[in-house]
Amino acid sequence: MKLKSIDVDQFKQLVESCSGPVSLTTADGDQLIASSNLTSRIGLDLVFTVAQQQDITITCANKSDQEKIDQFLNQASDQLT
Repeated sequence: MKLKSIDVDQFKQLVESCSGPVSLTTADGDQLIASSNLTSRIGLDLVFTVAQQQDITITCANKSDQEKIDQFLNQASDQLT
């Protein structure tokens, strides 16, 4: 999924509310954990700038976390149409 426009601050809050890790994986196989120190230092803003140009997959270890993330992304997608 290419992420065109999402509210990064809302996404950060959503990730912080998740009970397990949230992974961002590019089509090349590069992977970051959204709540990790490295991702915090790079900044999700920069990560999502790159995500606008290539497909990334967002996966959660916890099924209920995945449902929250999917709902958030679907709502963001609906706002663009």
